[in-house]
Amino acid sequence: MSTTLADLGIDVDLRVTPWHYPGPAAPTSGLLHDGTFGALRHDGGTWVGEDGTSLDELLARARVPARRHRHAVVAIGSNAAPGVMHRKFTRLGVSTTVPMLHGALSHVSVGHIPRVNPAGYVAAVPRRASDVRSAVVVSLLTTEQVVALDVTEHSYVRRSGADGLHLAGHDGPWSLYVSTIGAISGADGAAVPLGTQSALWDLLHVDADLAAVTGRGGHRAVARRLAADRCRRDRVSRHLLERGRVTGTGLESLAAAA
Repeated sequence: MSTTLADLGIDVDLRVTPWHYPGPAAPTSGLLHDGTFGALRHDGGTWVGEDGTSLDELLARARVPARRHRHAVVAIGSNAAPGVMHRKFTRLGVSTTVPMLHGALSHVSVGHIPRVNPAGYVAAVPRRASDVRSAVVVSLLTTEQVVALDVTEHSYVRRSGADGLHLAGHDGPWSLYVSTIGAISGADGAAVPLGTQSALWDLLHVDADLAAVTGRGGHRAVARRLAADRCRRDRVSRHLLERGRVTGTGLESLAAAA
């Protein structure tokens, strides 16, 4: 049975409340469809809905392509949030029906990109980490949806992975969005792990010069100020780079996704 995102408490509009980044991730594996979300489970070698209906039958009922015609795209930030995906695809005029499945990705940790999104938040970025296994949400997207999503991923490029994805019933290709501009590092040069927007700005504002760029105040005030001022956003990126607060992700060598 599908329930609206609002009733599940997982709806979010990051353009309005950027401090909620990355938004509520899919609470279980499930099927996003026209603003509703229905749980899926892996049973007998296939994904099925709560009543035992196969995923392909559910997709057929929605009159969208079957699973075999879809691409596995790994989300480590806001694309793991059904509310974000629904709003993106609604704005872009493509199908809002998306299987969103819980999985894990080995050898990858998550940090922050050294760029402020026009909405005022600092997004997530994957990094290579040999001893880490990160929980992820894997969206099964049509080619049209992938092309649309690519357009929204500024400062990222979609790359394919050869191994490391753990997803029930999936042993095929997958891809994820990799930063083209690195990741934010701490004063010690190590990447800053993904945290809340509040925690990130508390950390970065130890640098008084950066605090002068963003302006003081709570993280909500900072987000609003940055969303309203492109010049200020650009100054944040330049400041981080000039102060040596940007490091590589280790994923630059992944192959370009088809």
